[in-house]
Amino acid sequence: MKKIYSKSPVRIGLIGGGTDLPAFCDNETGHIVNCAISLYNHVYISSDEAQEFSLEILNKNTNDHIIISDLEKTSVPPFLTFASQALKYICETYQITPNKKIKISMESDIEGGSGLGGSSSMMVAIVAGLDHLFDIGLSRHEIAETSFIIERKIIGIDGGSQDFYASAFGGVNHMHFKKSNTVLINQINLENKTLLELESSILLFYTGIRREAKIIEKEKGELLSEESRFRKMSELSKLSKNSVKCLLNESSIVKFGNLINFSWKLKKETSSKVSSKLIEEILMIGNNHGVYGGKISGAGSGGYGFFLMSPSKKWELKQTLKTKSIEAKNINIDFNGVTTIEHEY
Repeated sequence: MKKIYSKSPVRIGLIGGGTDLPAFCDNETGHIVNCAISLYNHVYISSDEAQEFSLEILNKNTNDHIIISDLEKTSVPPFLTFASQALKYICETYQITPNKKIKISMESDIEGGSGLGGSSSMMVAIVAGLDHLFDIGLSRHEIAETSFIIERKIIGIDGGSQDFYASAFGGVNHMHFKKSNTVLINQINLENKTLLELESSILLFYTGIRREAKIIEKEKGELLSEESRFRKMSELSKLSKNSVKCLLNESSIVKFGNLINFSWKLKKETSSKVSSKLIEEILMIGNNHGVYGGKISGAGSGGYGFFLMSPSKKWELKQTLKTKSIEAKNINIDFNGVTTIEHEY
């Protein structure tokens, strides 16, 4: 029996989210600054010799479970289909005959609808695990690209591509998005002091609202046909590109936080669903505690958000948010990206 474990980090979009949508980056280059964080999706794959093929899929968070003997089966539950479609695509693409008994189990550190790119991170972990299972030898870029094709084009979930690349590569990144899903990854190599300043300044919070990214992203794509909103996204892309220099010096973290505030203002002008009364209330609480900047991660409307702030003021803000039933916590930046091992136990 072959046993494989893979894990991939989720991400927070610092500045520029949405400029990776085809409606924008097929016309102008999108720029996003993001970082992978120490919350993960986990995938466990086992394969054993068998007379006939079978695929067992389990979502450990929900206990959803299915066993199929035909990859053409269409009645697979929504999230479990990530595993079946990934296996089907990889077998067809690399001419692999799946003549084994395969089990794929999935587990996540975060809630669904988080705004942290969780579904894409899970797809990256699945693809990386299958790559190891079949000894294909995909690069990190190929794992991200393959994951994008399966989730966005085959399964048909609307959205951009930053999540896949952040999960595959890890670290702090400046990503360029061009026409026809051409993605360039520039990892930002920060000095240790600057990295510590950035990492210690981030406070992650959960709004308690599960959001539907596919609805927001679809609306954004439609709205980007409007010239005024397209101009806002163009401005957001340029802001993201120019913000990189603020991350290269710990003394500029405050300025970077101010740019995050401005990026949130621009993002709200691209869709009516990005913010809400509760979100604005949470962000105002942060402002009252002297944060440098704050926004909701991902498509908006709920899920997780973050503040950039003085580390010495975090405890007080966390206690205030707790009175509003808002959970907040410190996080670390993940520099490993997707990782895969084979084990004997």
